[in-house]
This record gives sequence, structure tokens and C-alpha cells, in this order.
Amino acid sequence: GDVYKRQLKADPAALKRRADKLAITLAELPLQVTVCEGASQVGGGALPQTTLPSITLDLVPDAMALKEFAARLRRANLPVIGVIQGQRFRLDLRTVFPKQDKPLTQSIQTIFR
Repeated sequence: GDVYKRQLKADPAALKRRADKLAITLAELPLQVTVCEGASQVGGGALPQTTLPSITLDLVPDAMALKEFAARLRRANLPVIGVIQGQRFRLDLRTVFPKQDKPLTQSIQTIFR
């Protein structure tokens, strides 16, 4: 629908502002948070694969294996789905709606409790 289309058109600068805010919120956790530039794969099925510039939130837990971290995030109240790439858990903000930012940070916080 329309919400999805709007998300696809999301401006990388707006994504970066959201990522920076999320990074600040997550700063008190035993976690390294890096805001990076990435590219989202868009489409599939009948749609050609297109990549759009995106912003990723790269997370590296201080004292937890990445696989365990990813598994716990998938089981959170609001499941957090990312990819493990280059020894970090990457969350593409183009795949997260702005209204999900707060539940997203809460999900990440709960796995450290």
C-alpha cells in the first residue's frame, strides 16, 4: 500500500536523523552502535531488483554472540529482523517504519535485561 511506497521514497537524510536518534537511545546498552550508509534491496517476484540508498544501524553486542543476539531480537515482542554481515547485526532503517522506532528500541533494550 501507500505506507510502503512512502517508506521506499524515504529520504536518506531523514533515515539518518532517525538512526542518530536511535543510536543515542541505545547508547546506554552494552552494545556498540554505528550509523552506516547502506543499500536496500527492493523488489522481488515480478518486480526487478532495485537498490536504494539507505541507512543502517549496525549493532555489536559487547558480551553476546551475534547469532544469539539476532535470535533474541527475533523473539522480542516486536520482532527485530536484521542481517548479520561483517561481524555486525545490521538493521536497515528503510525496512522500519518511523512509528516503530520506539517499540524497536524497547525490543533491543529488553533483550539485555
